Amino acid sequence: MNRHYIATLQELREARSKLVVLEGQEIGVYEVEGEVHAWRSVCPHRGVSICKGWIGGTNLPSQVYEYHYDRDQQILRCPLHAWEFDLKTGQFLLDASVKLKRYETIIEEDRVYVVTGSKSGSGIPS
Repeated sequence: MNRHYIATLQELREARSKLVVLEGQEIGVYEVEGEVHAWRSVCPHRGVSICKGWIGGTNLPSQVYEYHYDRDQQILRCPLHAWEFDLKTGQFLLDASVKLKRYETIIEEDRVYVVTGSKSGSGIPS
């Protein structure tokens, strides 16, 4: 297992996200509601760099002609086909069985690290 320094926690909070390349893999690191999450930047739909997509919220299920926007800064939208993923769980909003690949994160003395090269390959199971 390899531990990679990403940023201070304060730097990540201010930027909200950081895109890095670790061991040949593009990884998005996000601060969401006080938690740090790292995701492999590959959309499970078409393989594009999902972490270059828009970060915002989504419209929740509602009645016809009613729109309820919520979960601001918690949703990652793929730049190719607009698939939306929860930044906390990595789950595709329309099918929880479709997920982004998670990497372990460590916060130590206000420094954020991402762990690569676990026993099951890069990352950890979601």
